[in-house]
Amino acid sequence: MKNIRSLAAGFCLGLAAMAITAPSVLAAPVFHPAGLNPGDTYRLAFLTSASTDALSSDINFYNQFVTDVANGPFTDSTAQIAHNLAWKAIISTETIDARDNTGTNPNNGAGVPIFLLDGRKLADNYADFWDGSLDTTFDYLGDGSGGLPFGEPVWTGTLADGTANPFGFVGIFDSMLSITYGINDSTTGTWVESLDFLSPTIDARLYAVSGIIWVDEPAPLSLLALGIVAL
Repeated sequence: MKNIRSLAAGFCLGLAAMAITAPSVLAAPVFHPAGLNPGDTYRLAFLTSASTDALSSDINFYNQFVTDVANGPFTDSTAQIAHNLAWKAIISTETIDARDNTGTNPNNGAGVPIFLLDGRKLADNYADFWDGSLDTTFDYLGDGSGGLPFGEPVWTGTLADGTANPFGFVGIFDSMLSITYGINDSTTGTWVESLDFLSPTIDARLYAVSGIIWVDEPAPLSLLALGIVAL
């Protein structure tokens, strides 16, 4: 009987602990953007603090690059939220569009709002993200060092609607062709598709967007009380 009581007590203690420390679905960010409520979903985004060329035709190279930046050193506590989230580069190769690589294709559903790491909202949903305008400049660096520098090129290989530019996707290398890039201080379609091209040998930053994050539900008080009473 004593062992049964001990087992029951241990089970209830574990149940109470789970009620207190239940994790969110993808991760537990340091903060949730203003205006969201428990149960809401959203995504986070940042501009990489490091740069790379656009020579690779492998989408995994760019996805790994933004993930490494997210998991690297940070200068501000808000950047801690980038750690351990699933990140994708907003970039297009010959075989995959940026909106499909990031799971933000509006043809597959309305989607969720997208925010920068400092809480500013970029777009209300996926259609809004790819409609040729943003709510704010895409300028917050992944190491938490703020919204500088402005006006730098960002590799995208992508048109304003999120599809690959057939004449300027990353990984293309031809003496007559160069790569499409975006401008990080723009809120028009040029944030992702500037009116110019650059050689893929040049180093530039990348945009990154996280997987979907759920705002944590508060621990059920009834479940916690049940564990305490049982103990």
